[in-house]
Amino acid sequence: MKVFFDIPPGVRFLLARAVELVALLLVHQILLSFLAGKDVVAQILSGGPHTGFMVRLVMCLFLSVRVVVVLLLPGWVLMRLGLLVYESVAKGRALSSHRLS
Repeated sequence: MKVFFDIPPGVRFLLARAVELVALLLVHQILLSFLAGKDVVAQILSGGPHTGFMVRLVMCLFLSVRVVVVLLLPGWVLMRLGLLVYESVAKGRALSSHRLS
């Protein structure tokens, strides 16, 4: 575990976010493959007593994960990349202005 602590904090943060991203996409794919054998749209639109509890639970989880993966995740990734670029540019400007004075 000592090796993990030798990683700089910025890289450690990016590594942790990358692991979260991969885990979220993996959960999405697992749920999608589970629901692929069932007609997902028909199950969602015509849920009733014929639909099992587990299928309804997985559909709700799938829809929640799908909203996050499709709507929120791309914006979050772009925001984090933009912030990373902004911080590196600001740090570079601070270093260059410090050298000039």
